[in-house]
Amino acid sequence: MDGAEKHDANLEEALDEALAPYRDVLPAEELESFRDILRDELSRHPVSATLLKQLAPPPVVQHSDDLVAKDAMRRAGREQRARERRGQAMTVRELVPLTRQQQDLVTQHLGVVDKMVRILSRRYSGLVGHDEMAAAGREGLTRAAASYDASLGVQFALFATYRVQGAILDSARKAMGARRETTVLAAHSALSDYLGVQRDGGDVMTDTEDAQRVRLHAMAAGAAASLFAGMIGAASRAGMRSDEDAAAARDSRAKAFALLERALGELNERDRRIVELHYREGHELREVATMVGVSYATVRRYHAGALDRLAARLRGGGLKAPPPSAR
Repeated sequence: MDGAEKHDANLEEALDEALAPYRDVLPAEELESFRDILRDELSRHPVSATLLKQLAPPPVVQHSDDLVAKDAMRRAGREQRARERRGQAMTVRELVPLTRQQQDLVTQHLGVVDKMVRILSRRYSGLVGHDEMAAAGREGLTRAAASYDASLGVQFALFATYRVQGAILDSARKAMGARRETTVLAAHSALSDYLGVQRDGGDVMTDTEDAQRVRLHAMAAGAAASLFAGMIGAASRAGMRSDEDAAAARDSRAKAFALLERALGELNERDRRIVELHYREGHELREVATMVGVSYATVRRYHAGALDRLAARLRGGGLKAPPPSAR
């Protein structure tokens, strides 16, 4: 098995374990959708991508002609995106008052919006328009620059990626109202909240392969739990539909609700309150922060930790090592 095959096998193994608790309570189609989303997100998130690389360093074998051609394509793409960003930069400053330094952050990272719109446009094609996604993403980037705190130890590019993603998904949910697709968007938004605070990939110099594998599996499990809680929470708030699909889905949803309730019952009071306020009652994390009396940054860390512990309960046992969430 070469490096690329081992990389894929390690990821699929982590996804198998992360999704195991939901096989008996979610339809096969939803499970496959979860798997696709998790595979995409974990493959590109800096923490999980680094863990996968450490577990299976891929060989780099390329011919010089290929490298020249790819470099030319990248340069052309960068020039085109730079032209687009110059036009966008004139509008984003009007959204939120920014300092000069914050304006520079926005201008330098407009490519984050472009990338996220491309990813989400493919995933939600036909549900939300490209222009609406781009506008929401630029607003999310601007607000990310306004609230960024470098002392938290998270690079702005990562911080902005998940703020942009969350802004696009929030906008899409509002635009689509009570349509069924909002449960999918709610699940993806929950995943964005969880991944946005992941920053501890361990120590590449001292960690054993087993420790790296445990971290990867814990992160995959927490990510899966965020998708599950987001989807079930949105479904419970919207209520069961009365069309012909509802009868087929009712038993599956009832099992999913029961599974989530049992796991919530095993969490400590703080974790359970945060999860219930955010998912069952539908409050944004900023509102949850006010309700529990902590800062937004703190509640985001608490929320990610609660999902890690929820994932452990859903798997039917404790974690073998601390997950990569910031506490």
